[in-house]
Amino acid sequence: YLAYTSEIERESIIKGISEFGDDEKLTRQLPQLEGVLQRCRHMGFATKERNPHTENPGLTSSIAVPIMLDSESPFHGVLTLIFFASAMSVRIAAERYLPILKETARNIALDLAMGEAKASA
Repeated sequence: YLAYTSEIERESIIKGISEFGDDEKLTRQLPQLEGVLQRCRHMGFATKERNPHTENPGLTSSIAVPIMLDSESPFHGVLTLIFFASAMSVRIAAERYLPILKETARNIALDLAMGEAKASA
């Protein structure tokens, strides 16, 4: 989400994490964040192995893709696949499901664009 949201919103979220976050590790990682976000934008997706901030930390991993038509179109959000980390690695999940996730996200963006066009007509 952070990789594709507007700069103003991203800065607001990061400021909130810096000021109000109680996770020391996360706060220490903030200086490296811009590199991570650039890598996500370059790849067109993000992955997280063994998600730490869940009800059962470490049991799930995830892959997320932006919901947008192209780099010039509006960003609507992300589509995320969450799966049990014990079921498969992030690499295998990406090989299997990334094309489907990207296609589904693009279809959602197309539907949203069509809805916006109808609303403004």
